[in-house]
Amino acid sequence: MYMSPCRRLDVFVRLGNLGLRRQFHRPYKVKPSSVDINNSLVTECECFVKTLNERLPETSQLDTSLVLPGKVPEYHKHVLLLSKDSKEWRHWPSKLELAHEYPHNMVGPLKEGLKSSKDGSGILVNELALTGYESTDQCLKFLVIPDMKIYEVTADKVPDFALFLGNGAQKAENKLSFYDFLKGSDAVDMAEINAPKTPATDVPQFKGEDFHSDIALVCGHYLRDARCGELAPLLIEKLNSVKPDLKTGIVSHFGGHKFAGNLIYYQFNGMDAAKDNRSGNVDGIWLSKLLPQNLEFVFQKLDENIILQDFYRGHMSTAYI
Repeated sequence: MYMSPCRRLDVFVRLGNLGLRRQFHRPYKVKPSSVDINNSLVTECECFVKTLNERLPETSQLDTSLVLPGKVPEYHKHVLLLSKDSKEWRHWPSKLELAHEYPHNMVGPLKEGLKSSKDGSGILVNELALTGYESTDQCLKFLVIPDMKIYEVTADKVPDFALFLGNGAQKAENKLSFYDFLKGSDAVDMAEINAPKTPATDVPQFKGEDFHSDIALVCGHYLRDARCGELAPLLIEKLNSVKPDLKTGIVSHFGGHKFAGNLIYYQFNGMDAAKDNRSGNVDGIWLSKLLPQNLEFVFQKLDENIILQDFYRGHMSTAYI
């Protein structure tokens, strides 16, 4: 279906910041990996992959030759349910949305609540095992980026928390989410885009504890993908040795990959005064195909404001142009 420039602009306006081009807060440049990586490091990585594949199922072999996708999901907020036990990530259900055990069973209601909120489209939801920041039987904890806060929420308040995250309730017939737009213009019915919408209702309020830190989230959803489950603790161990001040945690599957060594590196660049310090200035770099052998090299380059192309999937940022 043809979409005129005016119609495309209307879509961008309705999607808010999702329709804008993201830049970095920091002066990053993307460069080919072949410029700097040496042959001995390549050999070490190949030997490690061969050894790891010997203990992985035939259907879950690690293949570092796969080409990375050139984009990441468009999102403006990442909500991370903190596990009760930072070591329980090996037992996370394959699909958290269908889980029956607390606290995993709170992911489904949270996602459902976001669907009926004003800005719930474009909010990623995952579970995170983060030492020192655990949920309890009495209270759930959520790390929210770029708010850079940890919120405590009782189970009965999860629907209200979803409305808080999504800036209030908003009803619309056949309301579209950002996933619909990712399918392409042919899948978008302009009649649905222009469906009448009611204003957002009063927004519930929650106060959070500041979390003003950089953090690396390593995909380690073992029951979803054994490759990620095997690699995650090795990457965490290496990260903790080369960047001891960086907070690190194992996160559930964040989608769109057939490879392992996936990591989101969120860098906190201070609070945004233009938004009354309610949101942080954050860069989120999505990396893949990381191994214990190449991780230090990749992060050394990041410290030099260089992103190596072979490991780069894309990024999110609160900076727009």
